[in-house]
Amino acid sequence: MYISNLIKVNIAILLIVVGLVIAAETFHAISGSQLTTGRVTNIELRRTGSDGSMTYIPTILFLDNRGIEHRVATIYSTYNFKLGKELEIYYDPKDLSHVRLSKLYSLWGVPLIFVSLGVVLLVPTRKVKGMEAIYGS
Repeated sequence: MYISNLIKVNIAILLIVVGLVIAAETFHAISGSQLTTGRVTNIELRRTGSDGSMTYIPTILFLDNRGIEHRVATIYSTYNFKLGKELEIYYDPKDLSHVRLSKLYSLWGVPLIFVSLGVVLLVPTRKVKGMEAIYGS
């Protein structure tokens, strides 16, 4: 029992650390970025798995802070964008091909999932009377 709890705690810590590292990378990336509005001008669909799952690759047109027009294709695995849709995006002025959607889940969803799973694993579980008879000791 002690070994399995130790493994569980180590996995939980690993998940939390990975989530915090991804969150720090996201924070660092957007803190040096510019916020602007872009428009979806093209959507490429690709089959990515043997199950027929699709990856959506929208091309986003935006103006940088100097008023120069740029087109960037970005990969979003499951979100189907509509042509002409306006999106708030962050772009890196040093690397204009690096664009992130300015949506809560797009920026913080993955780190939140990792940290949440780690926290859930750290929550102590209680033995409920009579459960040993159902699941074993």
